[in-house]
Amino acid sequence: QEHLQVVYPRENILDDYLRTDGVWVLTRNKEFYSTNNEKECAEKCDAEVNFNCRAFLFTKKKLQCLTLAENTKTTVAFHSEDAVLYEKKSMYIV
Repeated sequence: QEHLQVVYPRENILDDYLRTDGVWVLTRNKEFYSTNNEKECAEKCDAEVNFNCRAFLFTKKKLQCLTLAENTKTTVAFHSEDAVLYEKKSMYIV
């Protein structure tokens, strides 16, 4: 059975996220995607079906996108030069 998703237009999907440069978070629940930019990665997070996506990591050099079930409120974060962490503002208050 197919689920229809209602998408409300907004100026910029990244406005729903808090951005932190140079941070990586540890999580077991994650999915890897190949995307061209942060906006595409945010769309993957919003559409994630395997878990409740709280954040995503985007690597600028490899253009890797990781959707995450955790954020900095729920797991360990550490420095990673190439990574940019985006945390859903709605999930940030735990």
